[in-house]
Amino acid sequence: MVLALLRFQEYLYCSTVACYGVIINIYWNLLTEFLWLCFSQHELSIAILLVMLILMLTADHYDVKMPCHLILSKLADKCPSAVLAVLDSIVEPIEKTISHKPKGDAVKQEVDRNEDMIRSTLRAISSLSRISGSDYSMRFKNLMNKIVSTPALAEKYNSVRSE
Repeated sequence: MVLALLRFQEYLYCSTVACYGVIINIYWNLLTEFLWLCFSQHELSIAILLVMLILMLTADHYDVKMPCHLILSKLADKCPSAVLAVLDSIVEPIEKTISHKPKGDAVKQEVDRNEDMIRSTLRAISSLSRISGSDYSMRFKNLMNKIVSTPALAEKYNSVRSE
């Protein structure tokens, strides 16, 4: 555990002085080190994993966010009380992800990746909405209202829920 936290500290240092590829590599290494915690029932381990997930959800890169959404969905099913405790902190990075629009001169691959990332985020939101008590979070409730009131997001969200 200490090794992983030291690696995260290394990330913080490298993010200011290193190239983007190194940052993605460090994110990915952190993510794989914490994956085994998804199946652990130790509250401390799950709390640390959730903090790391929140930090990784703020990243701008597709390859970092997509696995985080999957892990968040699994944690919402396996440890709902722990996820519910940090639900307000999760809402902001999720909201930024679904609101992200690709640049006007983006190539088709970037547009497709953005659509995939939005669908992945909506799958995570669907898992979060199934947690009993998630409706007590005002931020999450506002996010759900935003999704339902936006026709394009509502259509994608309904198709994700029916999968």
